[in-house]
Amino acid sequence: MPYAQDLGAFAQGVAFQHRNANELQLLQYPFTADNIATRLMERKYLLKAVFAENEVDRLYNLSTFITLREQRKQLIADYLHYELGVESNEGTATYVELQANISSSDLPYVYLLAQYGESLATIPENFRTFRASCYNVGLYLCLLLDMYAPQWKSEYESTSLSLYELLTKHVTTVSVHEPSIDVALAKAIIENDQQTRLAQFANFHALKGHRISIVGHFSLSGLDPMNVTYVTNQTLHKHFVKVKHDGEEYFIKGPVVIQSEEQIWSIEQIHLVSPIEPKVSGSEIEIEGVGTFHGTLCVDNGRYTITLSL
Repeated sequence: MPYAQDLGAFAQGVAFQHRNANELQLLQYPFTADNIATRLMERKYLLKAVFAENEVDRLYNLSTFITLREQRKQLIADYLHYELGVESNEGTATYVELQANISSSDLPYVYLLAQYGESLATIPENFRTFRASCYNVGLYLCLLLDMYAPQWKSEYESTSLSLYELLTKHVTTVSVHEPSIDVALAKAIIENDQQTRLAQFANFHALKGHRISIVGHFSLSGLDPMNVTYVTNQTLHKHFVKVKHDGEEYFIKGPVVIQSEEQIWSIEQIHLVSPIEPKVSGSEIEIEGVGTFHGTLCVDNGRYTITLSL
């Protein structure tokens, strides 16, 4: 069931869409057993809807997917907007990619499509690729929109609806029998993910070098959402993090740990490891590769703590 598309204008349009996911939501996303178990099941029914061999089965599977997703909306509230945003932004890009592959390949359409769907049926070991796991969901939502609302692209570009919201607007669901979810499996994934996160923090604390802590009020201004690990009130940034203090922005190369109190973007402490000890000149303290801070420096057992004056 190939789709003939004129994708040029659509590809340009979705590149500037305003359905951006709030990446900070990912750091505190509720990875609860009920949510994850339901999510695993909904992905299977989305996959089954796209590959259904007749319209009756397709609508039933799609209705089951929607039912499960609406249950998750009740469980995680606004955090679902994160998934909807990533699905819409990255899913439309993946949709354009698929159409380009179809046009340039002599392989069967179903084979190409199945390659993108494999991740929907795969049980993850942890949530390291949670963001990326939304991409192909968005692609499959696009394919279902092709089936149920062939003119959806123009409507999508003229509204702020997510792909999921647009699809539910054009589909009349049928009554379904809710499938049972595997909470025990979800708990095992969550436990494994927690151990993976703790191990990453342990690796950070085992790094060799001068351990430096900066105590003061910072605001988070930039991060790599694909390479962060969050545990309780601490976030490990593997590649980099950008923070602001007193109007000055600092780029800190990772790995670096930031500690927040209540809001994830409001930072109270920054922890990093440097091969060079801080340099002090009066009230100015320089950290090589990071910048200069105003405050006091305390050294205790080889650990450097900079307390900012503002």
